[in-house]
Amino acid sequence: MSLIYYVSTSGKDSNPGTQARPWKTPRAVSNATVFLAAGQKFDANAASPISFAGLTNATITSDPNNPATVVGAAMQHGQNIGPNMFAWSAESTNCTLSNIIVDSVDGNGFGGLVRGTNISIGNVQLHNLAEGFDWQGVNGVTILSGKQTGRVLGRCHYFLGCIQFNISTDVMGPSVAQSPIRFSTDVGGPYVNNKGGTVSIPVTQVGSPDPIACFAIHNAVDVTFKNCFAVGGEFSFDGAGAGVGDNVTGCNVVNLTVSGSKLNLNTIAFNNTFTNFTGSNATGEVISCQTVAKAGNVVNGGTLTSPVHGIHMYSANDTVFKNLTYNRDPSRTAPLMDGLFTGANDGGGNVIK
Repeated sequence: MSLIYYVSTSGKDSNPGTQARPWKTPRAVSNATVFLAAGQKFDANAASPISFAGLTNATITSDPNNPATVVGAAMQHGQNIGPNMFAWSAESTNCTLSNIIVDSVDGNGFGGLVRGTNISIGNVQLHNLAEGFDWQGVNGVTILSGKQTGRVLGRCHYFLGCIQFNISTDVMGPSVAQSPIRFSTDVGGPYVNNKGGTVSIPVTQVGSPDPIACFAIHNAVDVTFKNCFAVGGEFSFDGAGAGVGDNVTGCNVVNLTVSGSKLNLNTIAFNNTFTNFTGSNATGEVISCQTVAKAGNVVNGGTLTSPVHGIHMYSANDTVFKNLTYNRDPSRTAPLMDGLFTGANDGGGNVIK
């Protein structure tokens, strides 16, 4: 049976960690659950982040109805970067962080660097951070019921070379400088393809207009994106400027909604399927396909709403569009196909059914 330890701001680290005599400082322990007192605030700093490094079956949690808050320290070493409040290592296995608010006293804190196998974050709220969590080479990513409750300057979650996703969260964003959700690759490093599993995020927002994407997917293989909603920023399969080795292939995107921006298939998107896509953009196209050769992408079913082009093709080919409804500004008098913007910019092999 797993052990249970308790932490309270009124405790002492010399205590045994019982409910009657709790610890004062949060810590993770193998084969144990550490319970942080409901509603209390605990500090984490660069010198001593709350570490799961090398641990197995370690859980840190709090009251789901009145979660504890872990607060990051101010800037370190005079740099405009804060500490990681949590840390995992490649040897961390079956570790869980749940029912916690992650905050920062000056907006420069980082949630943490995540590595290991079967790492779970559940009902973890991000507030006033420079960035959330940086996932590197994790085999078994689980993020459930988390949300962002305040300003996050950069990414909420950043993935490099992770395998088997199980992400089903609440609101992510608005992120004001970088994409809330970013999948990428570690060029020349050990973390290559993000592969497999399901991502479902009902609302993802950016606090600034394009070119910031809600979902910046630069590397993903055989990942299912289901019931995702991007507000104010792109859902982007785009390798431009992200690095050599970027590749998005074999992904299945179901019930995607993009509001105030577009679905962007650019450079690196091959053999992906989009089913039941709904997009609206008041200032430009709803789907953009650029410089994708032998793409093999399929967009099947959905509604596009825009005053200009429904679909913008630029040197792209071999993409199938079918069962789409295009709603445009009724004041436009050009033929319906004006919504496709083909002609000289159509790379050939595209099919509209």
